[in-house]
Amino acid sequence: EGVRALADIVRRGKLPHSLLTLKLDERGWIEGRRANFGQLLGAVYASEKGIPLLECLNFSNGSVGGGGATWIALAFMSGKFPKLTTVCLQNAGLNDESMNAFAEALQGGAMCNMIKLDLSRNRDISGEGVDSFMNAIVESPDGMPKLSSLSLSGTAADQRGESVTAALGSRKLPAL
Repeated sequence: EGVRALADIVRRGKLPHSLLTLKLDERGWIEGRRANFGQLLGAVYASEKGIPLLECLNFSNGSVGGGGATWIALAFMSGKFPKLTTVCLQNAGLNDESMNAFAEALQGGAMCNMIKLDLSRNRDISGEGVDSFMNAIVESPDGMPKLSSLSLSGTAADQRGESVTAALGSRKLPAL
């Protein structure tokens, strides 16, 4: 109910324009279920202005999943998060679809201002998802030049040395 109401506020452009941090993490649990943030993220994309001053998005331990990650990527690509530099999606139900969406955003030149990206403890991110994301860093026009913190622990990243090494050696992650 609360996430749905917040999505409606965002969709109508009634969220305070000065909002810098949006943190809806473990307190998003409702009656033993995780709150689904996909609807809220879709509302950001559908809104006219997005959340223009937002710097930090933390939906850790919430249900974002592949669909929610796709909305995040679309919002990045359409300029709805122009100031967003920190994204924490630890244990948020991300999967290979999520990584493919982020890879597409990277290849489109979005997400290049990211400083911190925490995708840890998402067990459904397989080696293919890690490869997709790492290869996108290498192939993207700018990479992620400001990224100083990337967490993929608890995913299959430790099984993908080749793509991770390629991304680190590509000079597209100079702050890492």
